[in-house]
Amino acid sequence: MHEKEFVLVEGKNITLLELGKEIENITGRTLKSTVGEVRSWPSEAVIFDRKSNINQVVYRFNDVNDIVDATIEVPRGFSHYDTEPVNVKLLTYVRRS
Repeated sequence: MHEKEFVLVEGKNITLLELGKEIENITGRTLKSTVGEVRSWPSEAVIFDRKSNINQVVYRFNDVNDIVDATIEVPRGFSHYDTEPVNVKLLTYVRRS
């Protein structure tokens, strides 16, 4: 649906706020929260020699049940999701009825 535009954002280092605004611009919809909901993947925690973690950020829209899943990479121990840039690996638009 928005793959062509999402590809332009993937691979960039931007803050979650900037990513939320990009999603709003691409989809033409407003988000409930422009910083999304960060979820860590517990299976990543057991790999001790990794220098980074892969997390998921869920962006929800105000007017529809659709969501955008963002897969991001951050340095291990990263905690400044509101202010520091993250590396956007993949954006997926999920249509929900």
